Amino acid sequence: MYQKYQDSLQRETGDASIFNIINYNKFDAVVVMADSIQTPGLSEKIEERLNDEYKGKVIFVEGDTKKYPNEIQDNYTPIKKVISHLIEEHKFTDIAFLTGKSWHPHAKKRLQAFIDCMEEHGLKVPEDRIFYGDFWYTSGESVADRLTKKGVKLPQAVACANDAMALGLAKSLVSKGYKIPEDIAVVGYDSNDEGKHAPVPLTSADIPLYQFGEHCAGDIIGMLDGGEPTEFIADAELFVGCTCGCHGESIVPQFKLRDEWDTQLSESGIYSVFNHMTEDVINQTTFTGLINTIYSYAYQIRPFENFSLCINPNWLKKNDSLAEEMLQVIRCGSSGVKDNVNFDVPFNRELILPDLYEDIEKPCVYYFMPFSYDDRIYGFTSIAFTDPMMCIDDTFRAWCRRCMIGFEVLRRSSETVSGDKTIRDGLIKDNLTGLYNYQGLLSEGSYLVSKMRNKGCYISALALDVKDLSVIN
Repeated sequence: MYQKYQDSLQRETGDASIFNIINYNKFDAVVVMADSIQTPGLSEKIEERLNDEYKGKVIFVEGDTKKYPNEIQDNYTPIKKVISHLIEEHKFTDIAFLTGKSWHPHAKKRLQAFIDCMEEHGLKVPEDRIFYGDFWYTSGESVADRLTKKGVKLPQAVACANDAMALGLAKSLVSKGYKIPEDIAVVGYDSNDEGKHAPVPLTSADIPLYQFGEHCAGDIIGMLDGGEPTEFIADAELFVGCTCGCHGESIVPQFKLRDEWDTQLSESGIYSVFNHMTEDVINQTTFTGLINTIYSYAYQIRPFENFSLCINPNWLKKNDSLAEEMLQVIRCGSSGVKDNVNFDVPFNRELILPDLYEDIEKPCVYYFMPFSYDDRIYGFTSIAFTDPMMCIDDTFRAWCRRCMIGFEVLRRSSETVSGDKTIRDGLIKDNLTGLYNYQGLLSEGSYLVSKMRNKGCYISALALDVKDLSVIN
């Protein structure tokens, strides 16, 4: 999906449209990343459709499925590793835990790991040392408010079920005058870049996503050969920062090197101050002009193996799904030699994308993204990579958003022009017959005569006027 979490029903509708293009029977197996689909009820609809239409092998990843095997990330082992570090290295005995929502499987498993680890070390967990949040920064801020109330004893450390909540907690504690880790230690889980680059680097444990991806791929291949899914046990690394009281043993200064000599500035990339893509797309007054403008900016999302923009032919009308016949209006390859814009070659949506049926030299991963504005579904984009480490990034999302805004501006402009024409026609034409009325004769007569004269044609005009016509009508 374009964005995992949406803040309105309209955007959820537009985002969910991408699943309409999938023809499951084109594939040997299907892996559903269920936890990444947060639109209510959508994962269940996908499950029902697979059950009704598809006979191949299916696994769900981190999903609440009733019909298929469910692969679960190991949310237990890494949490125990973090808690053990607090107890064994720092001799903490009073540790609080902030988990996610009480019903969420990740939250339950991570909380259980904390409780088990404490008990294994002979430590009790009072009820007032367990807090529930929603995996977002504000949950940590709320817990900081509760811990710092008058009369509440501050724990030696707070372990959080993800880094986002840990960062929110640390931010709020520091704003209240507490020092980390001198006054209280804070640790997280998932070891993201935000935590690693915090003012005091956050001690955390990695979520072994690459290992888990390999495990799921191995399981689905094994199922095609008649095997069964297996349990995943993580070998997570601990990122030792400074928020626990250590001295940043895992911190290694890094300077990310570019693959090319070009820069965002020199190439007028998507984030360059010299990039005028937004202005250029919203200035277009025709569909052809808009597509050609988008095409001219495709260099900003390179490198890729293939890129396509596919549009509903009747995109100006409000569509609640993708059309049966789609237009592949932009198609770009890796070298740029065969790039083209085409408005006249439709393809059946059952094919998903014509490119999938062409011979290729290397295996490709295709990413499909919804192309919509709120609940107005314009089409979809497809981008493919041969490098397994490349995927959709913030640059591609930002670029697509500019394109979608261009479509919406053109649609609204077309709607305004159409509305203005309707109003004007109502003033100069008879509503019953569609013929020009007296006002129409006065305003359009000279233009019509001039037009016929320039073409060397004759024109005759008959004006009828009936006194008190409105009374007669």
